[in-house]
Amino acid sequence: MPIRHFEIFTGERRLIETVAVTQLKGTRLGVDGNYWLRKLLTKEPSLTAMGGVPLTLRSAVEKELEAFKQHHIQPIFVFPGLSLIRKSKPFSIEDTRPSNRATAWDFYDKGKQDAAMSKFATGGGFQLADVLNTVFHILHEHQIEYIRAPYFQWAQLADMYNNPRQVFHAIYGSDELLMFNVDKIITSLDFTVKDPHGGIDSRIARGNWAH
Repeated sequence: MPIRHFEIFTGERRLIETVAVTQLKGTRLGVDGNYWLRKLLTKEPSLTAMGGVPLTLRSAVEKELEAFKQHHIQPIFVFPGLSLIRKSKPFSIEDTRPSNRATAWDFYDKGKQDAAMSKFATGGGFQLADVLNTVFHILHEHQIEYIRAPYFQWAQLADMYNNPRQVFHAIYGSDELLMFNVDKIITSLDFTVKDPHGGIDSRIARGNWAH
């Protein structure tokens, strides 16, 4: 769960800076796999109707891997393992997704495409866990390193980052990493926005308050 008002807190204390991604050239970058996928994948309302994995999954992942390669960054993806926290409470609240899907199909049958897509968007979707095996297969095809942590990926990333062997030089992930003795993280990595000096923007949060 993200830290509330994190960006406001760090912004007021000038703990966030934007630098050119060229500074990561020649480095090994530890990547929070789930965080990366959430930012990478776009919403596809029709997926609720069709099922399966997102149609853009492979192209989006391969495009990102090519960007890492072009900028001479070696990503090492770390995905979560077993969850020790029960996040859902089945049957505790009314599940409106089935009725939303039924309404969406009704709109579709009547030729109301926009209304149908809007309802499909609230009729469920996919969970990251549903696409991980496909993502692993793509990473394996491109000979990209990845691992699954025993439990939380944040603890695994922090341990590898702080290891004397320095498994990787920086971490790209969510603000939860700051709970695990990590003094700086890359919270946003954009390969499309050009820096005035010809680089590409990256956001880095840092500060002793993270300990």
